[in-house]
Amino acid sequence: MLLVLLALVPLAGAGWFAALEFREVESARDQADFVAESARELVTLTDLRAGLLDERNWVLASAGAEEIGMSTEAITILTGIAIDTEAAEASARVDALVLALDDPAIAATIAELRRNDEGTISERGQRYVAVEAEIGEQANTVFDDLMDVAGDVPDAAFLLESMRILEWAALARQSVAQALSSYFSAQFSGSNLANAEVRRLIEQAALYDRALTQIRRTANPGSGADLALGELAASSDVVDFRTAIDELALTAMSEASAPQDEDSLAFVLEDVNGVAATFEKGKRSADAHLGLVDAAGEDVVLAGRELGDAAEQATNQAVATIAVLSIASLAFTVALTRFIGRPLQQLAAAAQGLGHGVDQQATTPSGPFEVRAAARALNEASGHLTLAERQATALASGDLDNPALEETAPGSLGVSLQRAVRTLALSMSEREEFRRRLAHEATHDGLTQLPNRKSSLAQLHRGLARTGRTDSSIAVMFIDLDDFKGVNDHFGHPVGDAVLRTVAHRLVTGVREGDHVGRLGGDEFLVIAEPVGGPSEATELAERLLALVGEPIMVGEAVVHIGASIGVALAYDSELTADELLRDADLAVFKAKSEGSARIEFCDEDLRAEMANQADLEHAIREAIAEDQLELFYQPITRATDSSVIGLEALLRWNRPGLGLVPPDDFIPFAERSDLIIEIDRWVIRQVARQLALWAAMFDTAPVPVSINVSGRHLGFDEFTSNVLLPLEEFRIDPAWVVIEVTESSVLDDLGDAAAKLQILRSHGIRVAIDDFGTGYTSLAHLRTLPIDILKIDRSFTGDPDAESLVKLIIDTGHLLGARITAEGIETDAQARQLAALGADELQGYLFGRPCAPVHLTDDRIIALPFAPR
Repeated sequence: MLLVLLALVPLAGAGWFAALEFREVESARDQADFVAESARELVTLTDLRAGLLDERNWVLASAGAEEIGMSTEAITILTGIAIDTEAAEASARVDALVLALDDPAIAATIAELRRNDEGTISERGQRYVAVEAEIGEQANTVFDDLMDVAGDVPDAAFLLESMRILEWAALARQSVAQALSSYFSAQFSGSNLANAEVRRLIEQAALYDRALTQIRRTANPGSGADLALGELAASSDVVDFRTAIDELALTAMSEASAPQDEDSLAFVLEDVNGVAATFEKGKRSADAHLGLVDAAGEDVVLAGRELGDAAEQATNQAVATIAVLSIASLAFTVALTRFIGRPLQQLAAAAQGLGHGVDQQATTPSGPFEVRAAARALNEASGHLTLAERQATALASGDLDNPALEETAPGSLGVSLQRAVRTLALSMSEREEFRRRLAHEATHDGLTQLPNRKSSLAQLHRGLARTGRTDSSIAVMFIDLDDFKGVNDHFGHPVGDAVLRTVAHRLVTGVREGDHVGRLGGDEFLVIAEPVGGPSEATELAERLLALVGEPIMVGEAVVHIGASIGVALAYDSELTADELLRDADLAVFKAKSEGSARIEFCDEDLRAEMANQADLEHAIREAIAEDQLELFYQPITRATDSSVIGLEALLRWNRPGLGLVPPDDFIPFAERSDLIIEIDRWVIRQVARQLALWAAMFDTAPVPVSINVSGRHLGFDEFTSNVLLPLEEFRIDPAWVVIEVTESSVLDDLGDAAAKLQILRSHGIRVAIDDFGTGYTSLAHLRTLPIDILKIDRSFTGDPDAESLVKLIIDTGHLLGARITAEGIETDAQARQLAALGADELQGYLFGRPCAPVHLTDDRIIALPFAPR
């Protein structure tokens, strides 16, 4: 009875599931109908937007002809284009689309638009644009509703693709219509307006190309959109109109710098027949693209119908399957009730007796497989109880040699019990092995299995102690792989790990017996050679290791070439500690890497003295920052046309006690090796902000902008933007008074990060200049991604008379990107005239003023330099 009752549960569930399936079919049909209706509405809205744009073009063309005193009949005679006829046809198309759309609100809006013919041509055009945008918003709403429905439909990938194609087709149609308008406007406009229309024409052509590219990539072969796309490609009107657009754009760009005649009629008369023919082709091209929109809309409708049909078919199959399974389940349940009832009763009786500890006779297995398996398990369990008790007693007492632990009772339960016993015994025996392994891992590198840094230092301590007792010598070799980062970047970290393991093996096989090889971390290894006869024997060993490491390494199919630099420190007695000896080897390898790759250097007194001098210099620079020994000099930046001062550049000097003024080239390169340069940059930025505030308070005028040089290391620092902005906020400095200069090479280290940080500064009003431009390897693509306001041409170009063509190219490129051009290093009048003639906006150099202290900026010659009228 229980099994029969249980059979009713899946039957009820099957009926409920079938009802849900039918409901989903109805929902899928509703969704398909909604998709079809919405797709047609979206196509109509798209056609209406394009038709309204056509109507605007003809209305404004008629008004424009009237404004310039030229009748539409005259234009028809000159060009063959009947503006009044075209306007009437465009309005008729709009009326037909409004009627098809059946939207009273849009119909009223368009009627009001046509009645309102007041205002300038531009104002009337804006009203058309506003109505077209309103219709575009309604189209976007319909499209969003379609996307919401598609997102709720399973397996709707083709529907979503069709909708995206419809969106791109609408964009292509709008782009063609706008291009036609811009082409016509460009022909009837003066130079300034024509250039603006040409730029708009180029923008629309780019939008059109992107839309068609997306359709080509997405459209399924044989779909309506794919066939319509083929028809467009075969249309001579589409091809010819695009060719005319490209030719007009090229002509406009090539003549951008030439004087233009402002008489719009003259532009038309130059090629009347060509303009008219192109215009007719443009019209036919725009009409042809309506076919693409219609085809894309039909694809959406078809996709929606296919989803609905697929859902209905799947539901019918599921319901049929459920019905068959339900009947089979009921029949099977009845048979099982008879088949397993009696065996289950026997099994229950045997299990109850085993639970009470009663000695049972073996049960004869019968019934289903599961019941027979349970009966056999009970029989085996009964026979295993005694053995299990003896084994548990042995394990509890820790008697791992007890013979009972090796006994195996018959049957699967006996095998399982024996496996558990062996597992427990094995875990107890492995405990000590685990402790030994932990000790090994604590002293060895996990990747190479070499002794780690801690273990290697302990070995070095012991070696130095032996050296002191035996009066021998010891050599410590610090091995640093050359350009290992490049291996990881090029081949990936798994290959880099394999290279490290190979290098470790080669070092172990290359040292002498008794020498120690360890890994300090990363790509750094340590060799302790003990004893050594002197520098020559240490050199011989280092050269052998260098050769072994330099051999090609095969990792899979990749061939990796890696080198190394080796720093050697010798100790002849115990006068040095292990840390000091490792430090000396580190100094030596640093020198080796600074002078090239695959080198061996020994740490001697000269190297220690050099490192000490560098440490002294670092201390002196930090002291200079703390005690205001640094000074800022300012050099004027002048306008190229009249030599008037329009800015200053802050240049750093160090008034070092006992040495006088130290030029930046003597200490800035050293500071740039570490984060010390960041402290210097922060000092400079704060001093400039303080000086600007002082000038503004003294003279009650706004200072001219001051340029501040920042280092590439500082630019890569996480706190770079706050280091620039906080001092300006502290002294209440207008960010427009500041220009941040970065070198061309510094931004290329991490182009994306640099561009993001510089854009943050520009968003606060700070201008950005690229200094020493032309000395690096910046491509035009790089420049386009950088937020720059000024390009400063390096003095090596401005002083070279043979570089005139290159300078002209740099200037034109900078202007094309919207940047101002500053030429540095101007020392003669001839150079100034030449750079001004080439198009430089600003000039800087000794000709206009040498860098001087702020107090000298108020002498008779340049008393007004740092200030500009409010």
